[in-house]
Amino acid sequence: MRLACDGVVLTYPFAAAPALDGVSAGVDSGELVAVVGPPGSGKSSLLLVMSALLKPDAGEVTADGRDVYASELTSLRRRLGVVFQFPETQLFGHDVFEELAFGPRQQGLDDEVVRGRVDRSLESVGLDAGFASRNPFRVSGGEQRRVAIAAALATEPEILLMDEPTAGLDPLGKQEMLVLLRGLVSEGRGALVVSHDAGPLLDVADRVMVMRRGRIEHEGDASDLAEDPGRLRGLGFEPTATQEIAAALRERGVALDRGVRWTAESLAGRIAETRS
Repeated sequence: MRLACDGVVLTYPFAAAPALDGVSAGVDSGELVAVVGPPGSGKSSLLLVMSALLKPDAGEVTADGRDVYASELTSLRRRLGVVFQFPETQLFGHDVFEELAFGPRQQGLDDEVVRGRVDRSLESVGLDAGFASRNPFRVSGGEQRRVAIAAALATEPEILLMDEPTAGLDPLGKQEMLVLLRGLVSEGRGALVVSHDAGPLLDVADRVMVMRRGRIEHEGDASDLAEDPGRLRGLGFEPTATQEIAAALRERGVALDRGVRWTAESLAGRIAETRS
């Protein structure tokens, strides 16, 4: 599936400037696209427009080349999974099972199929089947985020649209969430992920779009930007420690393959090789 927008313009009532000013973007199944930018840059508005939750004033949103507003929106939304920034705003079930079962039930599936969807979705986000009986409002923030993602996965979407999936998580929780996102994409889904924190997301994304003042300021390969901390800072973001170490090693002549998702462990291994 390809989800795209072309020349999208969106202005909120009483706003002095458009939230989106002629934005064109897209995401395909099997790729993770990072949309990054400071607060107010338009990235969350782009997510709402591309999920067909907010109709733009001008421009076009398409799914596999067809205008979504000339199609059946209910059918389109079954192909999309949307996870908002604060998972507690999405949760409503008295237990996790009811939370995850809601979407499949709305699709008219029988109980056995629904149960299978719930079990598979929990497994996909690293939660065991016993978690289904938990109260979604009495688990940690990171677990709530996983439950919200699992609820989206239970409808078996082709594209995931996610707003700040690592917000509020501790460093370990952020890393686990990014690994989870990469794994979901490796299974064939597409993901468009909005975040103000570009550095860590670049290590798992395929492409990156940098937004500012309602426009796309930069678009390109995520690994290219991750490998250039100076350019990343020039765009207003802080590189991760791993990205800075990799750049410093290259400057000192250590051969590091381009486009590789280097981790602290793999960099340590590479340094050890150079000393042997």
